[in-house]
Amino acid sequence: FIRLINDSTTESLVAIVDYHKSSDAIMSSSSNKQQALNPKNEKLAQAFEALAAYEFQHGGLNTGAGASYSKIAMAIRDVDDEITSGKQAMQYRDIGEKSAAMIDEYFEKGHISKPATKKVPGHDSDTDSDESSSPRQSSHGGHGEVSRYKDRKHKHAKNPKNQDVAEAMEEYADHEFERKAGSGAVYAKIARAVRDTDEEITSGDQAKEDVRGIGDVSASKIDEYLDTGKIQPPDEK
Repeated sequence: FIRLINDSTTESLVAIVDYHKSSDAIMSSSSNKQQALNPKNEKLAQAFEALAAYEFQHGGLNTGAGASYSKIAMAIRDVDDEITSGKQAMQYRDIGEKSAAMIDEYFEKGHISKPATKKVPGHDSDTDSDESSSPRQSSHGGHGEVSRYKDRKHKHAKNPKNQDVAEAMEEYADHEFERKAGSGAVYAKIARAVRDTDEEITSGDQAKEDVRGIGDVSASKIDEYLDTGKIQPPDEK
């Protein structure tokens, strides 16, 4: 009997299994939902989370779109800057032109319109393709980012005067990876950005201007290090 199943039927069965797995993942993540690093971004993240839930519940086999919106919600929660526009948000992982337009819609209307969904087995044409094909990798779950982070850890900074700042950020990232993978990934990227800059970092404000990926929260941690010689983990303050 199994041999008589054609390719189309097989694809349908696989899609159905993926749908239920994805739905379970969404429900599980909702019960253990992390708060946004910047509280001002939480409602925006929730708007994308609601859109993802709608896709999973009403989109039939079109789970690709739901997964994409879920990734965007997670990316928004991992940003330490306040997101104020779609254009500004495009500098962050997993945010493409389509999702940037949705962010602008949210700021204009207070909600994101629910798109029409398709029920086409094995075909996710409604997925936000600029996000799914983006070279900026999602760090949620932490495993890929942890691996890349460990490969680069302790490398010399381009500007030797930034070495201590980079190592302090790495130490803080280590602590955050144990507590919350998404936050650890953010600080691992900041440590890498500090290593890769040619400019000497002399203050948090200057780092925000000269180093890509440095926001208000990470700038304050740079100032904390320059003032005290260390970055205190939140549970030790």
